Amino acid sequence: MDKVTTYRGSHRSISFEIKRFDDYRGNKKWTFYLYLKELQFSKEVFKKLWLKPRWYTFGGKKTIVYDYCKCDIINAIDFHGGCTWYSKEAGYDKESKCVKVGCDYSHLYDDIYIYSENILEFDAKRAIDSLYIAVPDIKKWCWHCGDYGIEGYVEPRNDGNYICSQCWEKVDKKNE
Repeated sequence: MDKVTTYRGSHRSISFEIKRFDDYRGNKKWTFYLYLKELQFSKEVFKKLWLKPRWYTFGGKKTIVYDYCKCDIINAIDFHGGCTWYSKEAGYDKESKCVKVGCDYSHLYDDIYIYSENILEFDAKRAIDSLYIAVPDIKKWCWHCGDYGIEGYVEPRNDGNYICSQCWEKVDKKNE
């Protein structure tokens, strides 16, 4: 049986997930994913991220594929070896939408390197930083009230999370 270990975090209000797959022979394979939530982007930007499905037949089975290689925003993200994963993770039954994009560390010659969750965390954060270069007006999530806002309205905390100015005033008054 194979084992999967999952690590989760966020950087600049973008959630990420790192997975390590240990096969029965002890080989380790790594991936990381970014979760791009509809509420964090303008309607115009998220419309570009919410790709149209295309039916593809492979081995006699029909499946949906997405042409994520044609999306300028996804191509601007600094993934290890480029983006190799795209899926729609939410957006059903009128809930807000979320796109999961990511990469793997199973390219030719990747097996000569030793990877760890720390290396992939660094790479995931670098990928998020590159997303901010492509889309600088990503909305931040306030850990206190749960709302999203533009960076100018949200103040960073020491742990990398954000709090909106209105909640900051409430918290600051309690601490006086």
